Amino acid sequence: MIPSSVTDAAAIVLGSFLFLVVVLQLKLIQERTKDDNHFLEVGREKRGEQEGYQLYGALRRDKLK
Repeated sequence: MIPSSVTDAAAIVLGSFLFLVVVLQLKLIQERTKDDNHFLEVGREKRGEQEGYQLYGALRRDKLK
């Protein structure tokens, strides 16, 4: 039979490993979310620029008429 100290040590090692995996996964999810938010922000800025150019173009066309 396996001594209880060995099974206790194995349980502690396995628990620590699982905890480490969960923490690393959460950090990875956090980084991905940060990247997604950055790309969404950049997309909003670009869309705003395009709308600004369209508005500027429309105003110029009105002035030229």
